Amino acid sequence: MTAKAVLYAYRVVCTGIHLMRTGDVVTDLRTTAPLVGVNSIETLIESKVAEKIAFQFDVEKHLKKVRELEEVLTQSFEHSQLPEQANRESVDEFLIRLRLGSKLTS
Repeated sequence: MTAKAVLYAYRVVCTGIHLMRTGDVVTDLRTTAPLVGVNSIETLIESKVAEKIAFQFDVEKHLKKVRELEEVLTQSFEHSQLPEQANRESVDEFLIRLRLGSKLTS
């Protein structure tokens, strides 16, 4: 298993936990990982860059942590205050503003 694959797993669970707890989508592991107790994320990011030179890291330790975070994600989902259904009109308006904004800056 590569550092890239482990980082992907962390990104999925950390983003999901943050979303369930706050309602905000934040995909930056440097922000979300420390909030759920993954303090070694910088080392793992560096190892991803260094994989081309055979950097070794403790895969089992990280997979164990990801499994623990999957449980936290499940609990966060069960206790989330987010609505079951999105307000379709609000989502459509947001996407229109987003697309129009990107055209204005292009």
